[in-house]
Amino acid sequence: MSSKFADYVNAVLALENGLNSKEFEVSDMGKRLLLLANDLSNVIAKEAEKKLQEIYAMIDKEINEELEKLRANYEAKKKEEISLVDGAAQRNFDRAVDFLVSKVIEVLKS
Repeated sequence: MSSKFADYVNAVLALENGLNSKEFEVSDMGKRLLLLANDLSNVIAKEAEKKLQEIYAMIDKEINEELEKLRANYEAKKKEEISLVDGAAQRNFDRAVDFLVSKVIEVLKS
């Protein structure tokens, strides 16, 4: 009977050793899994940052293009208005000269 008892003890010790080795394996696998998850998280963060920078660059480009369009439109309208004011000023000047000439002629006639 002591041989059976020794066999049971040996079986329990073997089971315990097997469980301990599986515990270490699971622990090591867990560590590796956490490291891989951390690496993946870092890669995702870097890619997200890259995409975010690309988006910022696209937005900046679109804003600059829109500002350029607004500037060009403003300049065109400004030139048009200056041209209109200049034309009106020229017509007023011509009328003033005509009026002055007509008054001078009236004075000379009288």
